[in-house]
Amino acid sequence: MTTGDEDEAPDPDRSWQWKESPLGGSTVSLAVGERFSSDVLLAYSARRSSTALPDPALQEALRTRLRVVESNSQDITRLFKDLSARLVSVHAEKDSFVITFKTVEEIWKFSTYLALGYVSRCLENFLCAPSVWLDSAVLQEVQISVTVDEEHLATMYLGLLLQEGSFFAKALFNSNSQDEEDLPYRQNDLVMVRDIGQDTMWEGILLATGQHGLVPVHAMQPLPYPFYQWFLRKYPGNAGGPPGTLHLFDHPIGTGTCVAEVDNSPTGADELTFRRGDLIEIVGFLVSGLDWFIGRLFSSGRVGFVQKTHAKPESFKPL
Repeated sequence: MTTGDEDEAPDPDRSWQWKESPLGGSTVSLAVGERFSSDVLLAYSARRSSTALPDPALQEALRTRLRVVESNSQDITRLFKDLSARLVSVHAEKDSFVITFKTVEEIWKFSTYLALGYVSRCLENFLCAPSVWLDSAVLQEVQISVTVDEEHLATMYLGLLLQEGSFFAKALFNSNSQDEEDLPYRQNDLVMVRDIGQDTMWEGILLATGQHGLVPVHAMQPLPYPFYQWFLRKYPGNAGGPPGTLHLFDHPIGTGTCVAEVDNSPTGADELTFRRGDLIEIVGFLVSGLDWFIGRLFSSGRVGFVQKTHAKPESFKPL
């Protein structure tokens, strides 16, 4: 995978490859003009909370429930719509759903819900609603987990970026072109790029200065987490963050780890619980212009929203 070091620059003849997944950092490959399937498979599995193993009997019971849904999918269609996904089909015998997305905004919302465990909880509430079960004992200690093909979702996300025309990317290395039409940039600079119909060049605007110019396709890496594409498009002036936040986080966007500075008792269901001194992994990116970021607690693996003022950088890597 490309690291961004100048001496490890990608091959210019292999346009736009080795990109990161919006969900887990795995790599995908999407060449310019390459076709991709718009369908994403979401599978689920059930277990009892008192055990760490799947429960075949419980899985079969939920499969029976899903067979009913398969013949009348209006309710499950509404559920996925609330999760910013579009239901294509239900496959009871395969314990899965096929979903799709039409916009980058739909993907970033769904991927956030997925990272927070909200998709699992909503599906659990739907399949295990007491009103549809004669024997409520079957529902005791039920926990549902869901999985998606993250690499395919990432490929679909990158394809949608191409279709939408303009998006945000970071420079993988310093530019060395002397051509007046080319945009001068340095490694890790944020650039808004636009497809102009050329295989090897995009039009770019440097966020830090507003300069315009052409940039090589192979020198730009689209920001891999969909939320930040949406955020920078809606609030491009906030990429640098307010002056008061930059004394702790010296770069507008970054990733890595933070240390909790306070004990935090959540005021909302999606907020992360932690104690002072806990190590928190930044899930996705931390943006200086946002008051919150998504964090994963190293000690428990739990994921939730973290108020930026409650943490200080421990191993912060600029984008």
